[in-house]
Amino acid sequence: LNAERRAYQGHYDDAVSRMYRALEMYGQFCLRTGEPQLASEDVNVSLIPEKHREYYEKKRGARGKIQIGLIDDYELLALLGHPVKQLWESWRDKIKGVLNKRNNSFLAHGMESVSDKEYIDMKAIIWDFISGCDEIMKIKHGLSAAKQFPLEI
Repeated sequence: LNAERRAYQGHYDDAVSRMYRALEMYGQFCLRTGEPQLASEDVNVSLIPEKHREYYEKKRGARGKIQIGLIDDYELLALLGHPVKQLWESWRDKIKGVLNKRNNSFLAHGMESVSDKEYIDMKAIIWDFISGCDEIMKIKHGLSAAKQFPLEI
């Protein structure tokens, strides 16, 4: 609803940034609560199947940590056979498509503005994906029942 409030105010770039972060946090939540338990801000490669370790080792930064972003979070979940794997694989292209608009936004990496239609398109895809993940993860109340502040737009 935070993203919705920002969109209602006409701040679509801000709204899609907030949805992006929510989607990223969901992937991080799945990594932290899955098996093995991993953290996207410092991936422990010893817990990843050996044949995939080299790929992640190449992401090791100057501070010695392996940090991965949103897409890599979900790709790692799929690689590990996490319960959201099948849903991610069927939604991957749609999600990447709407994330491109966010990435080109002036609040991310580009100089373009996000329109109200682009926000609505992104919201439909991201919310449906997260709701589907909630079902798979058996999160009883899910996104629609999460406490929000303030409670109205």
